Amino acid sequence: MDLNNISKYLKKNFIVSLGKNVSGIATTLILLPIVIVRLGIESYGIISLTLLFSGVSSLADLGLSKAVVTLIGDRKVNDNRIVSAAVVINLILISIVICFFAISQLLSIRLLGNSLNINGGEETLLIYTSLFILILSVTNNLARSILEAKYLLHIVSLTFAIYSPLLYGTIIFLSFFTLNIKVFILVPLFVTMISLVFNIYFIKKKTSISLVKVKVMHIKYLFVNSLGFLNLGIVNSMVIPSLRYFYILKVSDTALYGILDLAFKIAQSINGIIISIASPMLAVFSNAKKEENHNLVKLSYKIFYISIAILIFSLFGYYLFGNYFIDFLKFNISYKELLYKVSFLLIFSIGLVSTIEIFARYFMGNKMIKKIFYLKLIIPVFGIFFYFCLFSLDYSYRIIIAYSCALVISSIATFISFYINSIKLP
Repeated sequence: MDLNNISKYLKKNFIVSLGKNVSGIATTLILLPIVIVRLGIESYGIISLTLLFSGVSSLADLGLSKAVVTLIGDRKVNDNRIVSAAVVINLILISIVICFFAISQLLSIRLLGNSLNINGGEETLLIYTSLFILILSVTNNLARSILEAKYLLHIVSLTFAIYSPLLYGTIIFLSFFTLNIKVFILVPLFVTMISLVFNIYFIKKKTSISLVKVKVMHIKYLFVNSLGFLNLGIVNSMVIPSLRYFYILKVSDTALYGILDLAFKIAQSINGIIISIASPMLAVFSNAKKEENHNLVKLSYKIFYISIAILIFSLFGYYLFGNYFIDFLKFNISYKELLYKVSFLLIFSIGLVSTIEIFARYFMGNKMIKKIFYLKLIIPVFGIFFYFCLFSLDYSYRIIIAYSCALVISSIATFISFYINSIKLP
C-alpha cells in the first residue's frame, strides 16, 4: 500500500473512529446517568463486573490475533490456512478456559473474593456469564484481526461504536419492566454475541476468507509465530484486568468498582480519538517494504505530534469542564471528588500511552516484539513498585496513582527507544 492509499485508509478509519468516540462520550454523558439513576451505582458496578474477565481475552488467545494480522498477506502461508489454524487453536484454548472455570466451581473457589457485597445466586450467574463473554471475546478477537489485516479496521471501530449504546440502551429499556439484577447481568452477554455476529457478517461480505482443512504444520507455524506476541499479550492484556480484579478484591464494594469503571470509561472515551489514529498502522507496518521505512518513520512522528496536541486539548477541556460533566452523571455526592481526580489522572496517563501507540505499532509491525515487550513490562513492574511505595494512601487512590506513574515511565521509555531506532536507520 503506497503512502497515498495509506493516507486514505487512515482518514477513513479516523472518521469512523471519531464517530465511535462521539458515541462513547454520548453514552457516558446521556445513557450512563440514566442507568445509575434507575439502578444505582452498586448495580452498575455488578453489571460492569460481567466484563471483567473479557479483558484478558487477548491473553487467552495466546497472541493469535496479533499474529494473524502480521501473517495475513505475508504470502508464506495461504490466508485461509492461517485463519483456519487460528480457529483450531482457539477451540483448544476455549476448552482449556472452560475446564479452568469448571474446576474452580467444583472446588468452590470464589473468584471475586469472599467479601464482595453480592448474594450467592447473583454471584454464580455473574461468574458463568463472564465465562461465556470471555469465550465470545476470544472468538471476536480473531474476527477483528481478520478485518484489520484486510484493511477493514473501520468496520471494527463501527462495532465498538454500536456496543456501548446498545448495551446501556437495552439496560434502560429493560429497567422499565424489571429491576431484577440477574436480568441485567445477562445483557452484556447478549450484546457481545451481536457484536461477534456483526464482525462475522462483514468477514463473509468483504473478504474471501473461508475455513479450509489444515495440517499440523500450519497450526505449528501459526503457534510459533504467535509466541512472540504471547509475551507482549501477557503484559498488555493482564495489566488493566489485573488492576480491576485486585481493586475489587481490596475494596470489596461494587459501588467503588462502578466508580473505577466510570473513570476508565471517561478516560478511554476522551483518548479514543488519539488511539484511533495509530490503530490502523499495524497492518501498514507489517506489509511495508524496507525502502518505505524512512517515510513511515516521518509519518509516525507526524501522528505522534497530532496525538500530543489532542491530549493537551483534552486535558485542558476536562480541567475546565470535568466537574460539570460529573455533576451531570447525578450520583452520590461522596463519590464525585474521587471520580474527578481518578478520571483526570487516567486521562493524562492513558493519553500519554495513546500518543506513543504509533511507535509501539511500528515495533510490532517490524517484528521487534522483544523490544516492545520490555517497554510494556515497565508498566506492571513499576506499578507494583509504586504501589508499595504509596502505602499511606487509600486503596482507591493508591492503585490508580501507582498505575499512572508506571504508564508515564513506559511512555517516555518507548519514545526514547523509537528515537534511537529511527536515527540508526540506514
